[in-house]
Amino acid sequence: MVDSAQAGKGYAIYLLGQPEIRRDMQPCKVTRRICRGIVFYLAAHLNAVNREVLQEMFWPDIPSQTSSHNLSQHMSEISKQAPGLIIKNGSYYSLEEGTVVDTRLFDAYFSSSTLVDIPLREALRSYRGDFLDGFSLDVSPEFNDWYMFCLERYRALYAHGLIESARQHRFEGEPSKAFAELRSAINVDPFAEEPYRELMILWYEQGDLLNVGRAYRKLEEALVLEFDASPSRETQHLFESIMDGSAGLSARLDLRRPVQPLSFSASQKTTLQGFPFIGRESEMAFLNERREWGGMLLVSGLSGTGKTRLLSEYVKAWDGIALHCSCDDLPVPIPLLPIVSALRGFFAEPQWLGLKQQIKRNLHPLFWNEMRALTPEIDNDDLNATASLSDEYHRMQAIQQLLVEISRHYRLMIAVDDLHYIDSSTLSLLSLIALSNKDYGITLVTTEDVFVSAPGVARVKDYLMASGNLHVLSLSVLPRSCVKPFSDLIDKDNATLEQWLFDYTKANPCVLVETTKYIIELQKATDLQSIMSSFKIVPTFKSIIATKYNTLFVNTRKVVDAAAVCGDGFSLAMLAFVSELTWESVLEGIDELVTKGYIYETEDNRYWFIQSNVTRETTYELISSQRRDWLEARKHEYLTSE
Repeated sequence: MVDSAQAGKGYAIYLLGQPEIRRDMQPCKVTRRICRGIVFYLAAHLNAVNREVLQEMFWPDIPSQTSSHNLSQHMSEISKQAPGLIIKNGSYYSLEEGTVVDTRLFDAYFSSSTLVDIPLREALRSYRGDFLDGFSLDVSPEFNDWYMFCLERYRALYAHGLIESARQHRFEGEPSKAFAELRSAINVDPFAEEPYRELMILWYEQGDLLNVGRAYRKLEEALVLEFDASPSRETQHLFESIMDGSAGLSARLDLRRPVQPLSFSASQKTTLQGFPFIGRESEMAFLNERREWGGMLLVSGLSGTGKTRLLSEYVKAWDGIALHCSCDDLPVPIPLLPIVSALRGFFAEPQWLGLKQQIKRNLHPLFWNEMRALTPEIDNDDLNATASLSDEYHRMQAIQQLLVEISRHYRLMIAVDDLHYIDSSTLSLLSLIALSNKDYGITLVTTEDVFVSAPGVARVKDYLMASGNLHVLSLSVLPRSCVKPFSDLIDKDNATLEQWLFDYTKANPCVLVETTKYIIELQKATDLQSIMSSFKIVPTFKSIIATKYNTLFVNTRKVVDAAAVCGDGFSLAMLAFVSELTWESVLEGIDELVTKGYIYETEDNRYWFIQSNVTRETTYELISSQRRDWLEARKHEYLTSE
């Protein structure tokens, strides 16, 4: 809210909430409703307004001469009740210079206006309520249309500001304030997905998966009831990633920094919750040995094997500049978004400020202008320069040449996580870099889920491999020896525990970390031997898999029920027999389960559960006893008939 210090002497106009006109901090009464409408309309505009615009706005259906006379009369009345408030300059009208208007202060933050520089939360405090709350003009449909446009605009800005402030509170360690602001944002627009996504992230970080599910279902219900629509793929992907415990999720969420619409930094230093980075010495050596090799280094593996963690640790140890970014599963791919986002982060770094002038001299003006159009942040000192985007090929050439110039001054690495979600433009750019890396020494490292692939990725990999420009590092579970450091955290040098922990987790990094944390927590209430003898499944995994199970389509749940009874290594023929579903239904269910990272297919055309001893056992427990008995009978019948 505009306070007295801001208002001071003179006029102050409040448009957010119930509208008010004040003079010297005291209410100023403008009697006629249409006169107040004229004041509010002028107040909402930074620039002077032509009298013809005002005539069309307030008297749209009467002759010009009559509307001109009406405007003059109303302006005269305003000048009597609020002397000096409105200034006339020829045929233009504006408010007295120095008049404080709350929407202008609000816009100053959100539209980067140079009028005033105020912090985000001070801008939010100026939002007392909806734009012109309770005010309308029945005689002017045009005014009411303009009013509705402004109402929705300021609501959207306010909701966006609440989300940004919630992110700030989140990174400042104040989750309760973040929760309150996100709920306020949802109240402003109950159908906007972004505050729900932030709410799910907050609940996830609090370890409350139940409320993650509730938030998602509340959004889902709202969209179905209002629009008969489902949440976007971005929201669905976030929900599924949280529920299936995707490796690297914590690292990706850490990038959602406040007040940065594009949140990938140039030198990401991700910190994962959990335990020290161990067991990847040979993989790190593989990457280090090939750092000057050129081409593309691809880290490939199943979800949960630590690809993102390995890449993050490699970035941490880099002795130069690392442009670290991640591809997202967006509903509509945004060309070049990952690389452009990383560059924007780098342009705010001290290294860039020291390089800028030299690179500007060396980079061809055509490429510099392309970068100015694509990323204006490249030169914040040159705000008046004009630039226009050309075609996609020239944009890629400009980015490549900029990267080449940077690599002449620093060791440069481009680290791209989740290649399986990459857009075609970024894929083309990475291919261009990979094919020319041997000449410039840019290190290009990417990660990819072994069973998921974006369109075109397979063809690009085949081409790079054939031309000798691709090295693949296949990531599997941790070595057996890595279990002991985790076991020692629970009970040092307990060989029985070490063996038990290995048998249960199979040295899967994600399962190993979560199981160790859970046992340490259980030890506060009971002894270790009792824990091991009665241990089944970490509740975190059980909750994740149960929620994920409930998001499956009905037929897919029938397929996965049968799969859990069949056991790892089942075939399609066995699954179709046991489930008594059509082949079409079975294949559709398999496709969904593979897409959602529930199962995977091997070269012998058999299917296995990802993190089998956890996923399969939890799914098995979710089946009703009667259905489980029936499926077990069908399985026995199939096996005996072979």
